Amino acid sequence: MRKIKNPHDVRFMRSAQKLRHIINQSYRRHVANICVRQLARQSGLSRSAFYDHYHDVNDAIRHIEHEIIRNFRQNLRHLAPHHPSKKSLYTNLLLFIQQNYEDFDAAIERQNYGLIVNLLSELHPFISHDWPRYQPATYQQLFYLYAGEATFTIVNWVKQTKCDSTTINICVQQLLAIERTAPRRFRELVTTKYPHPATIPEITRLLQKINKISSQKS
Repeated sequence: MRKIKNPHDVRFMRSAQKLRHIINQSYRRHVANICVRQLARQSGLSRSAFYDHYHDVNDAIRHIEHEIIRNFRQNLRHLAPHHPSKKSLYTNLLLFIQQNYEDFDAAIERQNYGLIVNLLSELHPFISHDWPRYQPATYQQLFYLYAGEATFTIVNWVKQTKCDSTTINICVQQLLAIERTAPRRFRELVTTKYPHPATIPEITRLLQKINKISSQKS
C-alpha cells in the first residue's frame, strides 16, 4: 500500500472524501470496472495526483479500510479506561458500523468480510478474557469459529435492516450469545467430530452463508 505523501493537506483530504464516497456508491450500485480516470474526474483529483497517492483503485480501497480500522482502534482506546461491559462494547461496534454504513455496505458488496473480521479482532482482547487458553494455532481456530458466526450476524444485520437503530439491541444479544457459547461449541466439535481443528467444515459453511447473504439485494 502506497504511503500518502501529505495526508493532512486540506485539499487532498476533501478530494479523498469525495473519492471514498464515489467508490462506495459504485459498489453499492453494482458498477463494475471502476476506472481511475472517472474517479479522478469526479473527486476533483488529476490522474497524476491520484497516482501520487495510490497505486490503483484497489490501493485506494485499502487506504479507506485501513482508515476505518484505525478509527475504530482509537474509539476503543477512548472506551478502555472506563472498563466497558461486553454489551457496551458490542453496542459501540454496531454504532460505529452504523455511523459508517456506506463504507460497510460497499465492503459487503465487494465481499470483503475481512473488514468486519478485523474489527472483531480489535475488539477480541476486551471480550475474550474468560475463554479457555489453547495453543496459538488452536486458539486461532476458535477465534475463526466465533468471528465467522459474528460476521455472518453483522452482515445480515447490515443488509436486512440497513443498520436500523431499533434493531441494535437484538443484534447485540445475538453477538453476546455467539461469544459466550463459542468455546463450548468449539470444544464439542474438536472432541466429538474433528480432532484436528483446522479441518472443521463449519467455518467454511459460515463463509458460504455470508456469501449468500451478501448476494441478496438491499
